[in-house]
Amino acid sequence: MSDVAPAPQTVQSPTPENILATLLNLGHEINELIKQHLSGGVEKSDYESKLLILKKRRKESASKLRELLTSDPDRARQLRYGLYANRTAQFLLTGFAGGMIKELTPNFDSDRKARYPILENIEEAAPSVNPSEILDELAYVSILDKKLYERVACCPKCGSPSAVFLRIKCPECGSLQLESSKLIEHLVCGAVQEFDEFATNEQIR
Repeated sequence: MSDVAPAPQTVQSPTPENILATLLNLGHEINELIKQHLSGGVEKSDYESKLLILKKRRKESASKLRELLTSDPDRARQLRYGLYANRTAQFLLTGFAGGMIKELTPNFDSDRKARYPILENIEEAAPSVNPSEILDELAYVSILDKKLYERVACCPKCGSPSAVFLRIKCPECGSLQLESSKLIEHLVCGAVQEFDEFATNEQIR
């Protein structure tokens, strides 16, 4: 009886659509992991290691998607056309194209959580979609440019930014009675004084 070698299998390269779906799934996994950690369901060491792995995978997938879309313009166009058909994307892009939206920036309410009123209005019009997810998709395929807008300090236990307050005090005595002022250095003699010390008759000496 002779051994029969298994037939070779063809490994298919991932498509841009599959990579985009992977990116969205990784985003869901990261959000779920954060929720589990805040509820005490995941130890800190496990949380940090898993979060690092998920973020690394997301970064690698995003880089791979950009590479595929750059090397295959026709495939990139096809993928973007699919997103253009989404009703939520149409609302947003129509606003940008018509000049009604110049830049999509968040608002911060009293709880200091970022909100996008425009997205909330779209969600009311089409409750079956996730506007935030659409934003991620549009950014991943370079229809929108995603930039860092603000960093918010959150409580390490509950995850709420409204539970964290920053207090600026003197590092020597701890006093909160501080005032901000401008200092000027005179390059000729090296004197460093407050702005008012150099100003006379609304001019700088």
